[in-house]
Amino acid sequence: MSAAREELRQAVHRGDDVAIDRLGWAAVFEVLDRFWAKRLATADRLAYATAVGHVPADTVRDTLVALASSGQSPYRPAPAQLAAAVAPTATNTPPGGRRLRTDQHPVALARVRELLAASHPVCGCRGARQFLRDAAGVMRCAACTGLEQGQADTALEADQPDEALAA
Repeated sequence: MSAAREELRQAVHRGDDVAIDRLGWAAVFEVLDRFWAKRLATADRLAYATAVGHVPADTVRDTLVALASSGQSPYRPAPAQLAAAVAPTATNTPPGGRRLRTDQHPVALARVRELLAASHPVCGCRGARQFLRDAAGVMRCAACTGLEQGQADTALEADQPDEALAA
């Protein structure tokens, strides 16, 4: 078990809110408590700490926000479901066996749609550009911090119903 996960588990077990906040997990537990009904008991928090305590808290929080806002999870995700959502693995590999790039993962695309809805700019730089991927899988221009155009387009297309099915 990783040291970060074990430290989080010990803090949750002790009910040490200061340590939980210092580790960055207070915001994660707040999202879990407020976005879905019923506050988490200590045993439930321990289950989440065990399942995803090794993942950076910001990534877990962003994944939870994306799951809630995209409608992919009308109920609080179980710890194992959350672990699958934060780590692209065989459990969330698309049919055909090809693993999605992290910037094309449904959670990353949901986060891009959120950012676009909040009026975050798309990169307009000319010429060769370097893009940096954040913990949620969002690609941003190193120069202007705008969203990568291709990822923004893919996110918007994924949000639209398939016209072929509508006809």
